[in-house]
Amino acid sequence: ESGEGSIVCISSIVSSYNIIEAPLAYSVAKGMLNRYVNGLTPYLSKKGIRINIISPGNVLFSKSIWEKKLKADKNKTLKYIKNKVPLNKFAEIDDISSMVIYLASDKAKFITGSEFIIDGGQTKL
Repeated sequence: ESGEGSIVCISSIVSSYNIIEAPLAYSVAKGMLNRYVNGLTPYLSKKGIRINIISPGNVLFSKSIWEKKLKADKNKTLKYIKNKVPLNKFAEIDDISSMVIYLASDKAKFITGSEFIIDGGQTKL
């Protein structure tokens, strides 16, 4: 039986880009998630279900690794962001959730099997 629906998976830029500071196991797990979504796309499409991936970069939120790094060494952390992220800032939860809402909506009814990178340009360096 077919239906209509949308699945939005949260991955990471480390799934496809070599970010040396990222834990290897995390990078591998996110890479496998991306591959899984790619494999599911044709199957789910036949059932009327869209599936997409959002791959954020450095997201700052309460109790995140970035909050911990800022508390441990604010200057070092901000220097890293300045050197690695062209927009020179962290992503915020709203940056990610806005894309989730869009992809889950009917406005994205012809989008499936796609990855959306939200990283302030970090993967373009």
